[in-house]
Amino acid sequence: MEGMPRCSHCGDVIGVYEPIVVLVDGGPHRTSRARLGGDARPAAECYHDDCYARLLGERPLRD
Repeated sequence: MEGMPRCSHCGDVIGVYEPIVVLVDGGPHRTSRARLGGDARPAAECYHDDCYARLLGERPLRD
C-alpha cells in the first residue's frame, strides 16, 4: 500500500470512504478521500476522524 495516504496519528492507511480530518491553514476540515477525488492524496496533514477526536481528548463518533 505504498503511496497511500496514512493517518498522521496512528499511521494506518486512510480508506477512500472513511471520514477524515485534513488540516488546512491550521484548521480542521472534515471530508473523505472520495470527496477529494477517490485516489487523491491530501496535500496537508490528515487523520482518521476518530484519531483526530482522540487527539483533542474528545470521544470518537464511533468506537
